[in-house]
Amino acid sequence: MNQRQTRDSKMKDEIIKKYVRDPEGLKKEIKSFKQRYPDFSVDPASEEDIIYHETVIFLFSIIYKYLVFENIPRFSGGEGLDALIEYKDDMIYVEFERFSSNLLNPKHHTDEEIAECNLLVCWEDNSRKKDDCWKHIDVFELKCFWEQPKP
Repeated sequence: MNQRQTRDSKMKDEIIKKYVRDPEGLKKEIKSFKQRYPDFSVDPASEEDIIYHETVIFLFSIIYKYLVFENIPRFSGGEGLDALIEYKDDMIYVEFERFSSNLLNPKHHTDEEIAECNLLVCWEDNSRKKDDCWKHIDVFELKCFWEQPKP
């Protein structure tokens, strides 16, 4: 494993430890889901961002009970960031995206929205270049829970 992969893995471990309350329960839930719905897949060849966006929210809702969040008092109707979630004694702004890089797409979000975002829940973290605007955002990649590690 090269140095970059090691850095990325540590970052993911820190994020997982920060947000996952019950790792074993989470693994069992995903395994059970895969057994019940063996044909379910997140097709990487599709260009339908809205389907991915909704799929990311759906997958997050499946594992929500294994995470550390207390409550989701607000889901957005399409404008601004997607959700406001209670985390510990604070409220954090959350965005759901197919790919992490979509957060920086000016068609998706303003600079002010990016500045407010605390947590990005995405299918795949494909944005390896973390500029200053990313420093305050935790990226929670769902793909690492659903896909089996490749040898």
